[in-house]
Amino acid sequence: MGLSASSVIFTPDKEAMIGFSAERKDIYNFIVFENYINLKAVRQVNAEVPSKSEVTLNAFVRIRDKNFLVYSQYTKSSKQTTVYVNEMSSSNVLLGTPIKVLTVDKEKNKIYGDVRVNASKNKKSILIYQATEGNGKDPRKMTCSVVDENFSVVWQNDFDFKMPEKEADLKSVDIDDDGNLYALLYKGKEKYQKASVFSYNWKIKNFAETVVGNPAEKAKTYGCLLEVVDGISPVVAGVSLADDDLSYFVVSFDAVKNTSRELQSAKFAEKDKALLVTKKYPEEGLAVQHILKTANNNFVVSFEVNHVITLYKQTSSSSDFYSGSVFVVSVGANGVAWSNVVYKRQTVPVNPFTTSHSLIISGDNVLIFYNDKESNLAERADESDGKVYRGSSSALVLRKINSKGEMTSQKIETGQPDNFGINPRYFVKISDTLYHTQLFATTFSKFACAYATIELN
Repeated sequence: MGLSASSVIFTPDKEAMIGFSAERKDIYNFIVFENYINLKAVRQVNAEVPSKSEVTLNAFVRIRDKNFLVYSQYTKSSKQTTVYVNEMSSSNVLLGTPIKVLTVDKEKNKIYGDVRVNASKNKKSILIYQATEGNGKDPRKMTCSVVDENFSVVWQNDFDFKMPEKEADLKSVDIDDDGNLYALLYKGKEKYQKASVFSYNWKIKNFAETVVGNPAEKAKTYGCLLEVVDGISPVVAGVSLADDDLSYFVVSFDAVKNTSRELQSAKFAEKDKALLVTKKYPEEGLAVQHILKTANNNFVVSFEVNHVITLYKQTSSSSDFYSGSVFVVSVGANGVAWSNVVYKRQTVPVNPFTTSHSLIISGDNVLIFYNDKESNLAERADESDGKVYRGSSSALVLRKINSKGEMTSQKIETGQPDNFGINPRYFVKISDTLYHTQLFATTFSKFACAYATIELN
């Protein structure tokens, strides 16, 4: 497999990135990509908003081949929040007038935090929700509204998890294609916290709880991720620690039947644990990063240790984001199909562009993109703990794992500027052989960004 990063355009413009920035009180500036595909055509759209309002851009949604911007506007005088959608043309021009979706009244705004938006995989159900954001004795609550592809409200409900906020940490929220809700919470005190999935089937108004992970009294469940991977089957993967036994689990759910099924629960093999967990990469930082589904209906899950180290100086401080090896496992109806460890050692300054690895399904292969010191590709993991890169010494790397779990490695030539390291932000799949990505070339004091096409030949 040959690899190249073509049409790379590096620019020192800090605003040339996907994201939002409020530069003036009366203008909200944000940048989107033409058709969500051509990452080389960057445009800026200015949306005028009342000066006495606070606007938050919540999501971009593509429905029926049309682009829509979802945003919420908080009005100081009424203390209400109104959620709007506005269609955008293929050239990113706002069309017509905004559509008012719903209003959050003053009383709810006193209780709940920011508006958040999740769209189902088929884009026919859009979840708009708020949750309490405290960490005290008040109960953890969430208020939800689901709208359809015409932005009409399908259902609304408030949920009280009957636990104080300090013992109910909301970690993941998602929605399936039928508009059913899933929320993952950590329960109890941190030392022995448990993980529960709360599911809500809106058609029969059933709100159910399922405990996932190791239920033992002195076991801790953490590092979990909940994803409705294919729009149908919600999946939760995570880590459990009991005494010195470090294990992982993968569970799938059926909201219609109100059932769950454990696809896999096993200890990390000692050889894998030795690569994942070291003094610099402690086990408490181990967490699920991605859950994907293959063409043969296996779930591919990646686990990785991430943590932040802050160095304090007399007049300033700086933080480094450390990211270690990746344990990748493919789980099917009959258990583990294969597993492998991607040996890597990353570190970058903590900033809005911090990322670790991107996981992509391409045909029968699993592709893992990340940045690392190039020499680590040649080192044997059992002989060295690896050297983290600093500043300008990183490269864009691909690891390919085939359907048998066999792995190959390759550096991708990006044409990055001299004395800059490379840091991938995200990958967008266009076809099985073509991907678009946003790259950041960084030193510890400067950065430039690029929009690149990655073609798998």
